[in-house]
Amino acid sequence: TNPARTADTGKPISARYNSSTAACPAMRGRENRLRGSPAGASRPHSSVTCRPDTASRWDTPATRKFSCWVSLRRAVSPMSMAASTPPSSAGSQRYLSYTVFDLLGNPVKQNQVWLEDVTYESFEELIGILIQKDSSIKKVSIGIPGYYDNNHIHSCTMTALNGCDLTGRLSKRFACEFMMENNMNAIAYGLYDARRAHGHTPAALVAVSFFEGSGPGSGIIIDGKIYLGKSNFAGEVVFLPYQDGNIYDLVKQGQESIVKSTAQVVCSYCAILNPETCVLTGENLSADLCRPILERCKRSIPEQHLPELLYISNYNQYYQNGLFRIALNSPYHHRPR
Repeated sequence: TNPARTADTGKPISARYNSSTAACPAMRGRENRLRGSPAGASRPHSSVTCRPDTASRWDTPATRKFSCWVSLRRAVSPMSMAASTPPSSAGSQRYLSYTVFDLLGNPVKQNQVWLEDVTYESFEELIGILIQKDSSIKKVSIGIPGYYDNNHIHSCTMTALNGCDLTGRLSKRFACEFMMENNMNAIAYGLYDARRAHGHTPAALVAVSFFEGSGPGSGIIIDGKIYLGKSNFAGEVVFLPYQDGNIYDLVKQGQESIVKSTAQVVCSYCAILNPETCVLTGENLSADLCRPILERCKRSIPEQHLPELLYISNYNQYYQNGLFRIALNSPYHHRPR
């Protein structure tokens, strides 16, 4: 077998290591990164494939419209960076991360706001400040770690947002167009858009995450569009019946359990969707786990039906680009309310 290689250079992973947690999309054909890590945070920027013969660059294309995106997720406090802190543990913090783009698609402002809790008022205050500084903002695309049904948020790790009609309330408050999407759907679309920009358009792409302090999640792209299902529930793989028990208990059992659970998710997608590409991301996964996950999948799925399996550590740039592209294109097969 060939060693794991970076997807954008084809070189062994050990040959390319860059500490960063946030990056902006490539603009005007060249990479333009803005680094914005929480204090004490440091992660490798890498893209790894278990099939180096199919590797391609993972840059992002130039964009030409104006938008603003706001994303949120739970992050471990810098004081406990070495720990795998679950969402309910003390010592964890939350933050809102935002980028404002200009008319040429260049990021003109980017920052993170650390909070004790994320509520509707957190969004209203932040967006109000941004619009007051720049009244030309017309679209706001919001990513959430949960799903929404009838515009109401559910199963969100920011528990104060559960049941909230976030975009509905913000639309009454501000004269902007608001959009909201699950974080993994946004990441998956950003990944698809990056591949498409370099000539590779998979008929089906799945992104699977295992973020620190949470169970697995995923996003589905079919024929270049986000698949949401009947009630925006598609991709909520945390609800799968895992073989060895409750997924949140399994995460605490260590690396082997994470490998088995992730392989079960990949096998499920192979049997139902048969995607060409499956991208893994999140702090609980790593480049070193791609090979054992793929080998475990081979126990259940014939090898010719397995997808190209990739790993990326720096998912934030695809999160940004995905939300930005969603604001521009509304790329959905069918979008329930």
